[in-house]
Amino acid sequence: MSEILDKFSERIIQENKEKKNIRFIGGDSKKFFGYDILGEELKTSDYSGVVDYDPKELIITAKCGTKITEIKSLLKQHNQFLPFDPPIFSGESTLGGIISSGFSGPSGAFYGSVKDFVLGNKIMNNSGEILNFGGRVMKNVAGFDVSRLMVGSFGTLGLILETSLKVLPKPNNEITLTFEKNEKDSIKFFNKIASSPLPMTSTFYHDNKCFLKFSGSDNSIKSVKKELGGEVFSDNDIWDEIRDMKYVFFNQDSTLWKVDTLPYAESLGKSNTLIEWNGARRWFFSDENEQDVWDFFNNANIQATNFKPKKNPNLSIQNLNTISMSLNKKIKNTLDPNNIFGKSRVFKEF
Repeated sequence: MSEILDKFSERIIQENKEKKNIRFIGGDSKKFFGYDILGEELKTSDYSGVVDYDPKELIITAKCGTKITEIKSLLKQHNQFLPFDPPIFSGESTLGGIISSGFSGPSGAFYGSVKDFVLGNKIMNNSGEILNFGGRVMKNVAGFDVSRLMVGSFGTLGLILETSLKVLPKPNNEITLTFEKNEKDSIKFFNKIASSPLPMTSTFYHDNKCFLKFSGSDNSIKSVKKELGGEVFSDNDIWDEIRDMKYVFFNQDSTLWKVDTLPYAESLGKSNTLIEWNGARRWFFSDENEQDVWDFFNNANIQATNFKPKKNPNLSIQNLNTISMSLNKKIKNTLDPNNIFGKSRVFKEF
C-alpha cells in the first residue's frame, strides 16, 4: 500500500479497536445533510488522481479524493460527460463524496442514477483491509454487488478508495423550452413527452412554469422545436443551478424536504414546490414541526428525505419502512459491527 493508504489503515484499525467513531471527509460540501455528524475526521483529499481513463472504452477510474471538477474537465476534452449529473456544491467536491452520497441531478432520471454508472469500487473495511468489488467492464456477475451498495452509504459501510465509472459521449446539440403551465398540467405534459420519441433529458417545474431540455443531433433538436413550440430558454446554465441547488427556489432558510414518488402522483399540496424528474422528485420548504411532517409521510406511505434539517436532531433524515430499515441494519452490522463509520449520519439508530 502507499503511504497514504497505510495511514488510513492504521487510523481505522486503531479507531475500530477503541470503538471510536470516525467520519470520512473529501470536500465536506455535504455537511448540511443530516444533523450532528459524529466522529473524528479522516480527510481523503490527499488521495487523489485519475488511475485509468480510456475514452474509447468510455470508462474512467479515479481515487476518492479527486475533485469532480477535474474529472469533468478531463472528460470534456474528449467530448464525454457524467450522465448521472452529480451535484457540485463546491469546487472541493470529490469523487468519493459523489459516490457515497449517491446524489443525481436533473438528467439522472433519463440517463440513470449514480448506481447505474458505477462499475467497481475499491474500499477499505473496518479492519483496514483493501477490498475490490466489481471491475472496469460493463457486465459484472461476480456475486453480490457491493460496489453499488456503497452508493448512497455516506461513508457508513467503509471508505471508498477508488471508483470505476461508465461515461458517455456528449450530445451534439441541446435546447431548453419553457411553457406556462400549472403544476398538474406540467406533470401531465412531462410524462406525455417522456413516453414519446423526443430526446428529452431534463425537466423541472416551478412557479407555474415548466422547463424541458432536449439533447441529441442537430436534426432532432430542430424537430423538437417544430413539434412542441414553446419559448426557447437561452440560458442552459439553469440546469446547473437546479443541480447544484443555486436556483432561486433553494435560497430559503426553512427545512428542505425531498420527496421521491411516482411521476403521476397527486400534488403534495404545498404552495411553493419545485418538481423534477417528470414529477418523481419534489422539493419543498416547510416551517412545520418535523415530526408532524414525518407522520404525514409515514401515514401516506411516501418515501421522503429531510434534506436540510433545521430543528429536531432526534429524528433520522429518511423514513424507511420496517423491512427496509431491517435490511439496512443487517448490512451495517455485517460490514461495520462496532458502528465506527459515520455514526448517526443517516439513521439515528446506527
